[in-house]
Amino acid sequence: QPPPAAVVVDKWVKDVMTYEEKKKWPTADAAWDARSQKLAQVFNPSADVSHAALLSHPVPDAFLPLIVASATGGASTRVHEGWAYCALSMASYLFGDLPPQ
Repeated sequence: QPPPAAVVVDKWVKDVMTYEEKKKWPTADAAWDARSQKLAQVFNPSADVSHAALLSHPVPDAFLPLIVASATGGASTRVHEGWAYCALSMASYLFGDLPPQ
């Protein structure tokens, strides 16, 4: 069972990304602007998730790659979820359209 703080942060990230999946952004830049504004608030003391984020990510360096990676495309899709070592979320997101099959 993952630690409660890790579950809270994972759910928060999923909620940010799932909200995005329902929107049709006119451009990848519009999606990036909306997503990055929300993700960048993860450690803001006024954010509901900040305490859990600080427990789960002792330094912002562990979370910042998600914000950087999310700049690569449009709306996101969660393509994998799971846990490793009982504490590390293995959630994976695809940014932009799914590639053709």
